[in-house]
Amino acid sequence: MSFALETLWWMIKLFVVYGLLIVAVPAVALRPILRGKTLSQGYIICVVFSSFYYMNVVLVFGLLGLTQRIVMIGVTLLTVAIIIAVRWKRIRSVYFPKIKRGWETTVRIFKREVPLGLAIRQSVKRAGSRLKKADRMLRITRFENVLEIVILSFCILMTLVLFGYTYTQHYSYFASDIVTHQGWINTISSDNKIFGAGVYPFGMHAMVYYIHAVFDIPTVLLLRLLPPIHGFFSFMVVLAVTKQICRTRFAPYIGYFLYIGASFTLETKLARFLSMLPQEYGLIYCLPCLAAAVMFFRERKAEVAAEKALKDQDMYYVRRGKLRKRRESTLWLWLLIISFGLTMAVHFYVTILAGVLIVAIAVGYLPYIFRRQYFGRLVAAALIAVIIPVTPMAAAFASGTPLQGSLYWATSVMGIDLGEVLNEDTGNTADDEAAGDQTEEAENGGGMTEDGEEPDGSAAAAGEEVPQEQLSPSEKLKQAVVKLPDAARLFFQNYTFGADYFPYIVAAAILPLVCAFILLFFKEWEYVSIVVTVVVNLVITTFVSITGQLDLPVIIDPDRMSNFQCYEMPLIIAIAVDAPLVVLSKIIKKVKLTDIISFGLAAACIISCFAFGKVRGLMRAGESSLQSDEAAICLYEIMNRYPEKVWTIVSCNEERAMMDSTGWHYEVIDFLRDIEHYDNDTQMLIPTHYVFFFIEKESLNYAIGAWSSDIDPTVSEEWASMPLPQKSELSQYNGTNRIILNSRMYYWAQEFMLRYPNELKVFYENDEFVCYFLEQNDYYLYNLAIDYGFNEDNPNGNQI
Repeated sequence: MSFALETLWWMIKLFVVYGLLIVAVPAVALRPILRGKTLSQGYIICVVFSSFYYMNVVLVFGLLGLTQRIVMIGVTLLTVAIIIAVRWKRIRSVYFPKIKRGWETTVRIFKREVPLGLAIRQSVKRAGSRLKKADRMLRITRFENVLEIVILSFCILMTLVLFGYTYTQHYSYFASDIVTHQGWINTISSDNKIFGAGVYPFGMHAMVYYIHAVFDIPTVLLLRLLPPIHGFFSFMVVLAVTKQICRTRFAPYIGYFLYIGASFTLETKLARFLSMLPQEYGLIYCLPCLAAAVMFFRERKAEVAAEKALKDQDMYYVRRGKLRKRRESTLWLWLLIISFGLTMAVHFYVTILAGVLIVAIAVGYLPYIFRRQYFGRLVAAALIAVIIPVTPMAAAFASGTPLQGSLYWATSVMGIDLGEVLNEDTGNTADDEAAGDQTEEAENGGGMTEDGEEPDGSAAAAGEEVPQEQLSPSEKLKQAVVKLPDAARLFFQNYTFGADYFPYIVAAAILPLVCAFILLFFKEWEYVSIVVTVVVNLVITTFVSITGQLDLPVIIDPDRMSNFQCYEMPLIIAIAVDAPLVVLSKIIKKVKLTDIISFGLAAACIISCFAFGKVRGLMRAGESSLQSDEAAICLYEIMNRYPEKVWTIVSCNEERAMMDSTGWHYEVIDFLRDIEHYDNDTQMLIPTHYVFFFIEKESLNYAIGAWSSDIDPTVSEEWASMPLPQKSELSQYNGTNRIILNSRMYYWAQEFMLRYPNELKVFYENDEFVCYFLEQNDYYLYNLAIDYGFNEDNPNGNQI
């Protein structure tokens, strides 16, 4: 089987596992709660509640130092047992009789008391009757439902193909800081504790570790192949939330297709979902805040009305116990609490986006928020939503675990000196802050100027003070108002679309507001609140992205915020289509007609994009500049073929974290330095049965990409004759230093093969990469220190 097919098979297995974890199993466990909910509502509830459970299992037991695999499996089985115990009465009364009848029928078939053909016909007949009953309930075969199934299937297939293709072509990570995150996950296994690198939002890491521990799937495979799968479920959340806020059946699909399938937004806005980064991972929990808030206000309004009706009939105190036994609004309020809390548990910047959305919801539902029946609950929800995710981090910090360095960097970007706030001496954390700065900049993806170019900043770099005219606050405000339209236009052009679509965005915001004003006369209070919420959210996210262009304090990096805003773009597009149709349905009193119109618009949108060449191509990420595809293939093959802890890989640094604890790693720079000053007494031993040497015949330009035309990265004697670089962080593997190291290793391997032609063998080789393989006697190891012609000051080698 080719590695592409093997990767595809792994992706299918991970899709099944992840789907079972966050959708199927929760759907069974939460069946009493999901009864009466729509498919979209049930999907959102399952995703949020299941993620909350899995993350907190790891976080709670991680604080106790109990993260062993047996503990994770035991807690999972205990949870299953509790669910069975709670639902035992129904299981015994409903499912046991069915199991008993099935067993009895099977026994009778084997005893030949019932003909096999008759049993099959009866089973088929029962299955057919159940399908007919389900169809009567769900109305699957109704024409409009068939149309929706078709368009939904198209969206699902489109998403899977667009984002899954590149993983069958390239096999390494696409972002440099994934290795850092994998190192943090590895410490959970090795040290049995969380926050191994310092206190940091650990939700994504906890989720990945849970799947790794319970299903024994290598972390490297999860971090490489889970992004398109999690991205798919994340995009389905976008569709589900959009369906919650729209009245017409097919308007959500227009917003979804223009975001995922059309090529209007920059490809980089979706390319980040190809990597397992906390920022993109946490977006799945942001939009459920909107769905939960909408349903909370809807259900709470109905409950208040029901209580008022009972009071008018003097029956309130007689029946209030039944009313309070199960309030639907409480369920949705908890969904809101957990959704917001999960954003904070995964990445603080996603929390900023969720916070902006909450502010927009507050504006949209302003007439309700300060009422007595709502205000107290919302305040309590806000406190709980912050306390739950902060508690594990606060507990770890209180027990002496320092903050991770990138938190200092992130808060410094917002103008807050966290070390000063906490009265800490941050001098000892300088390295961590530098690492955090590098990690966060990699997540940011860089910035652009108003002209779409990289910022120069030469004056700032030179430390020169640029004199600025002091303006009064009122003058600054006037200046900001004047700059606002151009700044917004440039933001959408440079960071979101790559073209001037700003007039369409303005129209998409104004049209729903006009429709909302008309709907006020029809007393559509809830829909008006939804429209205001979506539009205000767009306005706020745009404003916080351009504060720097308005000479105001920078709140968040615009490139980062544009990634968030693109994720929410289907909401404004769908509402812009949906609102006029809602107005039309109120005028002509024909809801089915507006559904037909929305389907026609959806079909026309999709066909037009294909006709005019505006369909997004396959998400193609080029070969990683962090690790070659060949090195990744060799690593996976070694991990699958050989037992743990009996092999060592000698390579540049990337494989060190990727292999987790399955094998050993020796860095090339250390290997070459150990044999650099060679003499007859020099020894270099690697005490494992198997040793693999990864050598790039054409070196990668690490974390950069293509080489400039004046550099030939192919191994050569010229490169090998240059001095070894100094070891400092990753500098020895950057630029031409990497070519020198690979050239040295290549000629060492050639010399070693001349001396031991039957021992050092080729494990994998092509024009760009070679992996050598050495099998040793554990009790008589090979001395790998040899004169390979380029050792420093070696009388038999080249003098440098």
